[in-house]
Amino acid sequence: MGVLIRPAFATEAETLSDLALRSKAHWGYDTAFLGACRDELTVGAHEMESRRAKGAALCPAATARSSVFTH
Repeated sequence: MGVLIRPAFATEAETLSDLALRSKAHWGYDTAFLGACRDELTVGAHEMESRRAKGAALCPAATARSSVFTH
């Protein structure tokens, strides 16, 4: 089973915002700093496409290949 990286869904905005804050907190930043970062790390459903947010899904048909594309 592989992992498929895909565009994030608008319905995932809150989950991805929470993940971004928890990821920043992992590095030991204090509550005041995290509060100051909250707006910057929060993504709205309407921003998902413009920010190129990505999600992941388990995919039984995915192969073990990977590619990176840059624009």
